[in-house]
Amino acid sequence: LVQTRRAADGSFDLLKEMPPLKMKPMPAPAKRSLVVDGARAYQEIVGFGGAFTEAAAINWRKLSAEDQSRLIALYFNPPEEGGHGYT
Repeated sequence: LVQTRRAADGSFDLLKEMPPLKMKPMPAPAKRSLVVDGARAYQEIVGFGGAFTEAAAINWRKLSAEDQSRLIALYFNPPEEGGHGYT
């Protein structure tokens, strides 16, 4: 099950919750397509990269010291401690 959120055009309700996205088989791919064959494995994906951009840092600096610490903990603490475990 995939949950999606998108910006609502013309409104200030920027993260309106959307109904779940239902996955279904598609017809044969076009000439230029990315096809994922779940039956074949080449390597394990451990995670995906991320970054704090300058814009994110500006907003982070506007938080209270307590909220700054909480945000860092939510990103970098291990899941057992309530974080996402980013490294």
